Amino acid sequence: MKIQFISAMLVLLTLVSFGQHSNETHKIDNLSWLCKTWERTNVKTGQRAYETWRREGDSLKGVGVTLQGSDTVFIEELSIAVRYDDLYYGSVVGHNPGPVYFKIDITGAGSFKSSNPKHDFPKEIMYELNDKDLTVIIGGDGKKALFKFRVVD
Repeated sequence: MKIQFISAMLVLLTLVSFGQHSNETHKIDNLSWLCKTWERTNVKTGQRAYETWRREGDSLKGVGVTLQGSDTVFIEELSIAVRYDDLYYGSVVGHNPGPVYFKIDITGAGSFKSSNPKHDFPKEIMYELNDKDLTVIIGGDGKKALFKFRVVD
């Protein structure tokens, strides 16, 4: 009887784990449109900026970089992954002591909005795809910044 109970529990745990993995993969699959190299089109004169995303297992990894000539003037490590059963957008920049996470609410094919009301700025980050153009809007507390990108690859 004990062996049957233990066997049944192992089967149940395996099924639950498989279902969770499948659900996590599905959440990330909905954002696969982001996996490209994007060149920012609204930069200051003399600058170039890019955001590149790729799939890594059950997450997306990205990097944002701004160049002034051959000098890197800004770099940001980005991620999208499942944490605590929800999808989160993560950002690592030099002026923050560690990653900052924003909970994602997927709003449709080719767009999502993420928020972290406890962060100083931004409190919200929105990505929206329109054909080969990507618009990213960050905002909070009455401030807003708009970033426009065009797909490179």
